[in-house]
Amino acid sequence: MPLSAVYQLDTTQGLLQRFVGSGTLLVDLGRDRVVTYRDVPQVHTFKDYVVAAVSELPLTVMFDGVDMEIDSDYARQDDPGARQERRDGRT
Repeated sequence: MPLSAVYQLDTTQGLLQRFVGSGTLLVDLGRDRVVTYRDVPQVHTFKDYVVAAVSELPLTVMFDGVDMEIDSDYARQDDPGARQERRDGRT
């Protein structure tokens, strides 16, 4: 699964899992899709690694192909085609 598909991470641990340091990693992919990995060793450390890897992805991977960190004027463009029309027909 690509890192860009990860929406949210969660961990759970039973009593025995806490004792040995393992746990269950729940990877939420959005739209009610959850992948479960059971008995992950050092589950909290692994979760931290995944979060760090996701945060280092370029913004182009998760959005519309424009690197918003480099092109800071992207959100402020005055593109007539991008204007939204109000319900009463005015722009």
